[in-house]
Formats: sequence, structure tokens, C-alpha cells
Amino acid sequence: MEEESRGGRRLPSVVPAVRHHWLAAVVCVVAALLVGVAYASTVERTYTSSSTVLLNPLAASPLTAEAAGGSGAQLTVALETEAQVVSSPTIAEAVSDRLDRLVPGEGETLTVDVPTGTQMVQITFTADSPQEAQDGAQAFAEEFLDYREARAVEQQESTLENLNGQLDATGELLRNALADAADEGQASSFASRQVGLYTERLSTLNSRVSEAEALATDPGRVLNPAELPEQPNEFSTAVVLLLAAVLGGLAGLAVAWYREWRTDYVRADETTDIAGLPVFAGLQLGAAERRRGYASSTHEAFRRLRIGVVANATRPHVLAVGSLGLDEDALRVTAALAVRLAEARYRVAVVAADPGDRSLEEYFGIPHDAPGLGDLLATGGPDDVADVVIEHEGLTVVPAGPHLAEQRDLLAGEGLRQLLGAMREDYDYVVVGAAGAGSADGDTVIATADSLLLVVAQDRTTHQQIAGALESLDHLGVRTLGAVTVTHSRRSRQHS
Repeated sequence: MEEESRGGRRLPSVVPAVRHHWLAAVVCVVAALLVGVAYASTVERTYTSSSTVLLNPLAASPLTAEAAGGSGAQLTVALETEAQVVSSPTIAEAVSDRLDRLVPGEGETLTVDVPTGTQMVQITFTADSPQEAQDGAQAFAEEFLDYREARAVEQQESTLENLNGQLDATGELLRNALADAADEGQASSFASRQVGLYTERLSTLNSRVSEAEALATDPGRVLNPAELPEQPNEFSTAVVLLLAAVLGGLAGLAVAWYREWRTDYVRADETTDIAGLPVFAGLQLGAAERRRGYASSTHEAFRRLRIGVVANATRPHVLAVGSLGLDEDALRVTAALAVRLAEARYRVAVVAADPGDRSLEEYFGIPHDAPGLGDLLATGGPDDVADVVIEHEGLTVVPAGPHLAEQRDLLAGEGLRQLLGAMREDYDYVVVGAAGAGSADGDTVIATADSLLLVVAQDRTTHQQIAGALESLDHLGVRTLGAVTVTHSRRSRQHS
């Protein structure tokens, strides 16, 4: 996620976002797991078993021989009608009697489907226990077949009873006709026709009786008996917790990314530019290094910083160093940068111009009561700078002096401009340690310099703060040379 947002700010990457907001991500995972545990412990488990019934065409049912051998639409209608019979109150009552309980009971469901292109009915039963699910599915299948068989037998018996009644009546008529034909007083031709008619009818009825007796009463069979379900329909506790952990992790990533985007802090992975400013170096500052100056672990970073300054600041140059974090950071960067420039045999002067911080003097071991910039602005001029300068290992230091805080308004006068202008003629670089950019003291000093080196505290300074500061500095006509980032260790933050 390195694409630019609408404000020109880079969208945060996921890995740094999780690293910076890992606690929020962990909270999301834990919360999701707790929800998963609560769900797994309270959800009611249900079990489902199925039975498949293969149907035979029966004269007494919707699936007749004509329907089975007819069009596809006719067969579909017949099978759907049979499926409705399975869930009818008649079958449910028979199943309840068989299982000696109300079926389907509370929380139980019966589903009947017709597989496409078949003469089968699939019966699915869901219950609170595996045994009840199996018993329900199997009972509905068997009671449905019993019902179809009973209807077929009942229809067959009714048909045979009707035909036998007609046989008896026709036989009686035939006997009467035979008696009439044998009677000499009756017309023999009429009696003969009656005998022939009843004989033919009797033959037809016997044929129909034979057909009725031959009708199939086999309703079908259970093709796939119901089996005991091994697993509940709901996810197991392990699966629920796994899904909860995954969803919680995704939510944690989203929350971490969103918080990273909202906090808008400058991060350590921004090593090229910040808000359009080139980043000359990134410094790692620990508590021990803050007490004695920058240790050798940061020496290479300051060498890179020196390269950036030399490449972008044409000599002679007055360079102000100001921060958007701790003023102490800016003053220590001021001192260490001046030392690195002096090591490269440049003529370097350092001016401590922050009324509220004496870190630069501490860096060089200068007593707090030594006269400095405040005394020079109050009583002297540029020609008197020699009275307050201190030579230190190849560079010249102008300390703040004990009275600069009292004389801070003089920083806005011509005295500071004249002093820096005079020093500009004698040195390649005049490095000025200023108060924080955006403060009255800081902007006053920064406005007198040729350019500004901005010191940014990682994980503390936001891109919005930098953009606002750059806009304000632009209004003051200040050229911002570049930026240097400072990262504080946890121990360092406790001391700062």
C-alpha cells in the first residue's frame, strides 16, 4: 500500500501499521475469540439425517402408471404431489404414533425434495440429537411407503368388491335367462339373446377382476436408509474459534491500518522524502547517547547528513536547525552536524539561539554562566563577537549565555542579522540552533538564516504538522533545505 492519497501523503503499509498498533490488533483478536467462545458455548446443536425413497407407480396415488410413462411435466407434477403427501398431517400423525412423541417437535424440521430426473423422494429430518434425526427421517420414509401401500391395497379391495358384486348380479341374471330359455312358454330367440349378453358381460367382469387382482400394490422401497449423523450442522468449537481468530486478525489489521492512517505520524520507513522534503538522514537516539552526545552508532548517519547539507547549501551559508518535536533534538543535531562539518575541514561556527534550552552548551561542556549571544545582543555588536566565542576542537561556538531568555525579543532586531552576516563572511557554515519551528522564538531566528534544516521526531510528528509548518515558513520566505528524522528508544522517551 504505497500509493499516494489525495493529500499527497502515502497510504501506510500493513506491516508497519501492525508493528505500531499491535495492541489494537491483539485486542481485536482476543475480542473475536471471546465472541467465538460465547457463541460456541450457547449455540444449540442440530443434526440432520436423510433417507431416499424409490417410488413405484400405483393406481391409487398421484404417481400412476400413466403419469410415470407420460410427459416430463406430468411426471414432475406427480412426484411433487407425492412429496407433499410426505409432509401431510396424516403421515406426521403416523410418525408421532410410531416414535411415541410429537413429530416434528419444537426445533425440528422436515424437508422433502425430488431429485431432478428421478422417481425418488429425498426426506431430510433435522433434530436436536443424532438419534432423533435418524429416527425421524427413517420413520417418515417408512410411514410414507406404508401409507402408499395401504391406499393401493384399499383401492384394490374396493375395486374387487365392486367387481365381485357385479359378478354376483350378472350371474343371477344369467341363471334367470337360462331358466327362461328352458321354459317352453317363452320366446326362445329373446331368451337366447339374454343368455348371450349376460355371458359376455360375465366374461368381461372376470377379466376385470383378474386385472384388478394383478394390480401392483408395492409402494416402492427405501433406497438409502437414514444414517446416524456424525457431526452437528453447526461448526465445531475448534472451527468456530479458528474462524473467530481469522476474522479477528483481519479486523485487527484493518483497525491497525486505520489507526496508522489516522495518526499520520512520520515513520522510520520514510527515508526518502517527507512532505516533499528530502530526508538527509535518520538518527537513532537512545538515553545514553542523549547524555554524552551521539555515539558511534549514529556516526554514519551524520556523515550522510553532512553530505546532504554540503550538496544543497552553497558556501558561505547560514543554516538554522529547528525541530517539530523536542527542541533538545534540534540543538544536539546542530552541535553534532557542526562537528562533522569541522571534521571535513570546513570553517564552522555554531550559534546557540534557543532561549529556552542549554543542551548545546552541555554538548560542548560550556559552563552555563559563560557569556554568550544574549550578552552580545544586549550590550555589544558584531565586532564584539570575539568576546563571547569559545573555540572547541576546530570550530567556533557562540553559546546562548545566561541572559538570552531575558533578551529574547532582541532576536528580532538587527543585532542578530548583523552578527550572522558578519560571521557568514568568516566561515563556510554558520550553524544556528533555533527553538522549535512554529514558535515565535524559533521563527524569528530561522527567518534570519539562509535556509532551515528541519528536525522531525519519528512517531511523534505528524505529516499535517509538517505541512502546516512548511506553509508558515513559506509565508516567512524561509527556504527549507531538507529534513533529518530522529527516532527515540523507549528508554529515551522515558527520560525526555
